[in-house]
Amino acid sequence: MGRLLFTAAAATALLAGCGGDQLGAEGGGSGTYTPPPTTTTTTYELGSGTGSNFQPQMIGLSTANVAAAGNTTLTVTVVNQDGVLYTAAPVTVTFSSPCISNGQAVIAATGTSTAGTTPDAVTSSSGTIEATYTAKGCAGQDVITATAELNSATLTAYGTVTVAGAG
Repeated sequence: MGRLLFTAAAATALLAGCGGDQLGAEGGGSGTYTPPPTTTTTTYELGSGTGSNFQPQMIGLSTANVAAAGNTTLTVTVVNQDGVLYTAAPVTVTFSSPCISNGQAVIAATGTSTAGTTPDAVTSSSGTIEATYTAKGCAGQDVITATAELNSATLTAYGTVTVAGAG
């Protein structure tokens, strides 16, 4: 059986005849390459602040120490991974704590936020959710959890209020 000798010059001539012009070039033709579409998943967080001042999973408190029967403002923000406020749809945040659960503290919407469908829920479409926490018999540290559902993800933030005892 004879051997077939294929030189670089012969390969170049063959490629040129098929629309290619270099060794190692793939195919020929003059079409343009279109990369496949990329999908970007936007993630969201609940916390305090925006942009570079965003503090993930923290509830902003106007004051952490509250007098008996006193109050403080709770503020949480929903931001994307770039720290930009989420404003595409209203977000409902539910606040819970031991004192809220046993009726020794109450939550009320404030600012541009509105009351949610349950007593401890607050809704806003601005990306900033504000609520007033009022102590009603609670004393000592009360760890508050803020929870929101967004795009099938549960977002949480935490803050601690210390309520002075009555008397």
